[in-house]
Amino acid sequence: MAKGLSYCAEEVRRHDRDRFLTTLFAPGAAREDYCTVLAFNLEIARTREVVSEPLLGEMRLQWWRDAVTAAYADDVRTTGHQVLDPLTELIRRARLPESLIQALIDGRGADLSEEPVADEAGLEAYADGTAGALNRLLAAVAAPHADPGLIAQVTEAGVIWGMTGILRRVGFDARRGRILLPTSLFQRHGVDPHDLFGGHMSPGLRAGLGEMADAIRVRASAFRANPTPRNRAVRSLFMQVSLAGMYIGRLRRLRYDVFGPDFEGGRASRQMRLAFSALFGGY
Repeated sequence: MAKGLSYCAEEVRRHDRDRFLTTLFAPGAAREDYCTVLAFNLEIARTREVVSEPLLGEMRLQWWRDAVTAAYADDVRTTGHQVLDPLTELIRRARLPESLIQALIDGRGADLSEEPVADEAGLEAYADGTAGALNRLLAAVAAPHADPGLIAQVTEAGVIWGMTGILRRVGFDARRGRILLPTSLFQRHGVDPHDLFGGHMSPGLRAGLGEMADAIRVRASAFRANPTPRNRAVRSLFMQVSLAGMYIGRLRRLRYDVFGPDFEGGRASRQMRLAFSALFGGY
């Protein structure tokens, strides 16, 4: 299945399977460019996991900031880096705005903080600075002259996907001593955040996760009321909302047990969901 894939595409297929699947519904010419950007996102998104302290993480992100700045220089040369070199080529060919790439790196700086977000506004800002910023960069690849309305839609799809991802990762993050859910959510439902570290599904936590899932569901419903863009490459980004709906539905059926073994489900259901979205143009 993976024969013929570039290094970037293979990295995305292995480590960001859902987004990889959405790229398959983009025009062929856009798929490799998307995978280049997504592989770059993987590089910076895994910073927290590969460093032993925040300072080293800041140094790693600064290396990428400097490398991106150098990519815009007239005398840039290949480095042998399997992600940086194709990203540099894409930057120069597509004339990607440097501000979008640097903003994505800056958004990942929030991963190095040990302080939980205070409220839902902070959580949305995090999702916007990561998944939303990534979608804005992908849109610059697919539709460099997109109007602000389309960019707002692309961003909202990213925020919905990012917030869904935070819910999906609650158990994974807790096992690694990290909590991304807002403090206000725990306070409203009388939950001690440290209970998550033991994988304990209390009634309060279940109610809090349900509240957050309902908020995502409302946003996704509002998103679906927007006109569908004609650009197929941009349309493929909207498929994130379809997958988000699938995961939220599964969470609800499992009574929001994010520690259960059956939460993620199989790959076939995701592929069928995307194929249905592509066939009928819905999200």
